[in-house]
Formats: sequence, C-alpha cells, structure tokens
Amino acid sequence: MKKTTVLRNAIMERRAVTVPGCHDALSARVIEQCGFEAIQVSGYGLAGSFLGKPDVGLIQMKDILDLTWNIAQAVNIPVMADIDTGGGNAMNAAWITERLIHMGVALYTAAWVLRGILGLAPGATIFGVDALMVFITALGLLTGIYTMVGGLLAVVWTESVQTILLLVGAIVITVVGYAKIGGWTELAQTLASNPHPLAGVAGSNVTWGTGNFLNMARGPGDPSGLAWYSILLGYPVLGIWYWCCDQTIVQRVLAARDAKHARLGPLFCAFLKIWPVFFFVLPGVICVALVQKNAFGGAAPA
Repeated sequence: MKKTTVLRNAIMERRAVTVPGCHDALSARVIEQCGFEAIQVSGYGLAGSFLGKPDVGLIQMKDILDLTWNIAQAVNIPVMADIDTGGGNAMNAAWITERLIHMGVALYTAAWVLRGILGLAPGATIFGVDALMVFITALGLLTGIYTMVGGLLAVVWTESVQTILLLVGAIVITVVGYAKIGGWTELAQTLASNPHPLAGVAGSNVTWGTGNFLNMARGPGDPSGLAWYSILLGYPVLGIWYWCCDQTIVQRVLAARDAKHARLGPLFCAFLKIWPVFFFVLPGVICVALVQKNAFGGAAPA
C-alpha cells in the first residue's frame, strides 16, 4: 500500500494520529520502530541538525529536498514535509512581502489590460465599484478557485496555454509593428533623430536620444548607466537566483514526472528565454518609434 494511502486512511477514520518530528534518517527509523504511523519533517529541524543554525533562510531548498528524500527512503511510513515553519523571522517576512508585491503588480496589470479591452474609461465603475477593483477581485478569486480545485496540474495547464498565447501575440505584434514602421532602416533613423520619450517630463535629467535603444554594447559613460559589463556582472546573480532558487521554478521542477523531465523543463525554458529579445523588447522599441512618428495621434496608446 502506498504511503499516501496509509495516511489518507488514518485521517478518514477520524481518529487522532500522532506524528512525531524527525531531523534525519536515523531519527526517522527510531520513530518508525516505536510504532508511530507517520513522520513530520520541518525546516527548523533540518536547519538545526544539518547546519547547527536557526531557520533564517541559510539552508537551501536543494538541501531540504535531499535531506527529506533520505528520510522518506529510510522508512515505510508516510513523511509529511513542512519546509517553512519559521513564519515570524525576517527572512520569511521579506519573502512573503515580495510575493504579495509580485501578485499585486500582476493582478493590477491584468485588470488594467481588461479595462482597456472592454473599452472602459479610467475611473469607470461596475455596480458602483471601481472597475479595476472588480477585475482584481474577480481575477484573484478565479485563480484561487482553479488552483485549489485543480492543484498544480491546473496551474501548469494554464501556464502552458498562456505561453502559447503570449508567444503568438508577441510575434503578431512584432510583425505588424515592423511593417507599420517601414522596416529596420526607418526604425533606426526615427530613433536616432528624435529625443527620448521622457525628455519632456524629466527635463535636464534625460538628455540622450533614442538611438541607443538598438545598442546593447554601451560604454561606461552611457547616460542610462547600463554599460555592457552590467550584463556580465549583474545578470548571473539575477539569473541564478530566479532560475535556480525562486519558488516559481523550484516548485515546477519538483513536480516533474521524473528526473529526465525535471532537466528538460528548465532547458526548454532556457530556449524560450531567447525569444523575448526579439518579440518582447523589439515591439516596445517599435512602439516608441511609432509614437515619435505620431502614429497614435501624438500619444502612446492607453
């Protein structure tokens, strides 16, 4: 019988199930030999036994995965892993804050797009409530419902469909915008002969033009502050953090069918990561040039 089935049957019997905590495979075997029906693993216990340190974010997800895997392989009873028990420390508070900001920006952006698609003016209301608040609430509820009902599988299917829609939409926008601007030569000339879009707003703080929009190899004296070596020095830190440590990626990798799929997933994402330069960044540059050519009546589209 599977371990999950054993635990599920114990819970369905509506009786108390004592679940001691362990910190390594040896303590797990001792708990099993004492006759307990399940084992609990905590991030605090693993951090204390593995590093001799408090649970303040020093132990990594990979370490927790390896230690929990060893515990699960050592016993024949269910193992429940809680890898984040220190909810009150500064590291976890910072992580929760970052997640809330990330979700807030995503919901607000989606609500703004929906308002534009439906042709609602800024400040428009629905049943007496601001349209943005209605859209944000509806999107949050719908996302929460299908995530709780369908689990991670529903999230993965949704993200797969979103990936296709984003790529197709970005390619279409790029092709249409490129044709509208009149080709690469016209794009470069328009950018080189016009001021920066923020020049009228920021005044003397923005003195450079838009010609460098098409130049990634910028020198250390570039007004943007984005010299070529910034990519070599800064992006590895951001890239490794997100692709190797962020919960969004780690969760998907751990949910893979097997080790082969867990490896293929990030490699496929790396291939997709090449596309944004051509189909996400370039449309924005084309939009700037179209604004400078007064294609939108003197202002960027809302």
